[in-house]
Amino acid sequence: MELSYDYKNTKSSKKAKTIFSVLASANRVDILKILNSKGPLTYSELKEYAGFKSKKESGKFAYHLRKLTKQSLIALNRGEKKYTITNLGKLVLNLVRQIEERSIVESGKIYIRTTERFQEFNTQRVMQLLIRDAGASPEIANKIAEEVESKIFKLNLSYLTEPILLEIINNTLLEHGYEEYRERLSRVGIVASELHKFFSRYNIDGLMYRLTNNILEEYMLFSYLPKDIADQHIEGNINIPSGLNAITYDTLFIDVTSIDNYKDPYSLLQLSSLIKEASKEVVFTNIKFDLTSDEIARLFDILTYNTNALLSFVVKDDKENVLE
Repeated sequence: MELSYDYKNTKSSKKAKTIFSVLASANRVDILKILNSKGPLTYSELKEYAGFKSKKESGKFAYHLRKLTKQSLIALNRGEKKYTITNLGKLVLNLVRQIEERSIVESGKIYIRTTERFQEFNTQRVMQLLIRDAGASPEIANKIAEEVESKIFKLNLSYLTEPILLEIINNTLLEHGYEEYRERLSRVGIVASELHKFFSRYNIDGLMYRLTNNILEEYMLFSYLPKDIADQHIEGNINIPSGLNAITYDTLFIDVTSIDNYKDPYSLLQLSSLIKEASKEVVFTNIKFDLTSDEIARLFDILTYNTNALLSFVVKDDKENVLE
């Protein structure tokens, strides 16, 4: 006995065909990508992100939403009045991305993978970067861009990331002795392996502090300061505030009388972020004697919450007496 199966008439086959027909619209694929990256969005938010900004396009946008909703690729939370991508939508979107990447590989062209999309590589973009950001002349930019293109083809890469492309450009600049241009295009920050360690060591505040400090420190030492000055600092002959210390105040004075209600913890929380602007010392002035010692202690705790452990704090009354 021979069994036959009609794939054309199965419900799953029809469902797949319908979904693929829905994805035939680039606008609908964009809507899926937006919801996947930005999370639940209201109708107005999603409409703006998707590029339907005029009132005339409202009908077209609503049509796309109905198509996606009908196939359960997106869903509307009626309580929150926000659209979200469904698990099926995520699965389909992942398939779309795989198809896009495979088509790029099969095309034989070179693409740059940015954080948002793929862009076809061309030397004109490299030239623009060298002229605009590095300050190179059109002649030098053209020479470097052509050499970069040659290196990329020799590497036989199907697509590049922006960091890899920048590494190739900077390496080519160094080979030709254009160190000044390379410095202007150098990235500041930390390597991925170090960032991975940061995630396991610090909470969100500590992580943001470390990342910001590292970026500013590298920028100051390798891109902003003259080389001889930076070298003197690195060798310990001079001390130049770097990282976050380079853009913060040594001493910050806070007049407590300027606070609307310094007995209210919630009004004081607004000042806690200001204290982070100091690198060495914070001086609280004009503490009134109508505050009890417990209230002063609470005031101090709130204002100094989650601040730099190396900071020192001084509390003075309205007669400039230092309070213990």
